[in-house]
Amino acid sequence: MGIIDKIEKRERDKPDLPSEMLDVYLHYKRARFGRAVGEDSIMLVPRNALNYAELESYNRQQLKPLRPPEIEIIMDIDAIFECREAKV
Repeated sequence: MGIIDKIEKRERDKPDLPSEMLDVYLHYKRARFGRAVGEDSIMLVPRNALNYAELESYNRQQLKPLRPPEIEIIMDIDAIFECREAKV
């Protein structure tokens, strides 16, 4: 058995997100996932699939409310996450 001298921290491969979509994606993450905070990590815990009523409730709490096209994008992202058919 060998000894590992230095453990490399590797970044995950991820596609680039266009800057215009970053705010919408961050809203999706906040609405869809809870956070479990541990000593060494923060884990995202998926909640149930989003529905329009929950998203409307989330949206009322925002200083800058989401516009209808952004809400549709969030619902489509959630459909992909849930492996449902997104509305086209």
